[in-house]
Amino acid sequence: MFQHDITYHQAFPVLKLQLPRGGAVKANGNAMVAMSDGIKLTGKMEGGVFGALWRSFSGESFFLQRYEAEKDAWLWLGPAMPGAVVHLPVHNQEYLVTRGGFLAGSTGIEVSTKLQNLAKGLFSGEGLFVVRISGSGDVFLSTFGGVETITLQDGEECVVDFGRLVAWPASMKYNVMIPAKGLWSAVITGEILACRFTGPGTIYVQTLSNTHFGVAAAAMIQPFFAQPNKT
Repeated sequence: MFQHDITYHQAFPVLKLQLPRGGAVKANGNAMVAMSDGIKLTGKMEGGVFGALWRSFSGESFFLQRYEAEKDAWLWLGPAMPGAVVHLPVHNQEYLVTRGGFLAGSTGIEVSTKLQNLAKGLFSGEGLFVVRISGSGDVFLSTFGGVETITLQDGEECVVDFGRLVAWPASMKYNVMIPAKGLWSAVITGEILACRFTGPGTIYVQTLSNTHFGVAAAAMIQPFFAQPNKT
């Protein structure tokens, strides 16, 4: 387990790691904020060329960063989007993580890509690929906005908007569904598609949606690019 601290939890977080001599951590590309002397930084195509290529399809870096401490050292990492950083201990488990959700992990963690079925991939807004986290060690996830967890007991169900998903156990069952009653209700409420999960398991959700934020931002800046009326 890494000795770590997460500052500014729900705004612009920084993950601060203490690495003993010989300790190493892998991270998504462009994650470094700062590091002390004595850390060797290299890039690695984890999983080979095909693994790296598939990982890039899921929104992660083609090359993963590897930081190895040649003496006791410290390392600061930061996510690309404002939000939160979550510590997820993994013990011989497998999690699925949505686009951009993986920030860093210990060397006992394997980062690969899973191909969703066609319906889930096309209609989720998250694409056909998700990140698969497996192995044992520390994982740190980045979220857009704040983060909450939903824990379901065996047989319990809940519905989560696709754009709010961060991570969930690969063993959990989930199905694509329309949360509103009827297609017209879905259109006028804006809740087009969501995921119905069945427990047991704990789901990590974020308070902001990349998809919804993009639409809102485009609507806000569109008037600045509108063509002036010709007189």
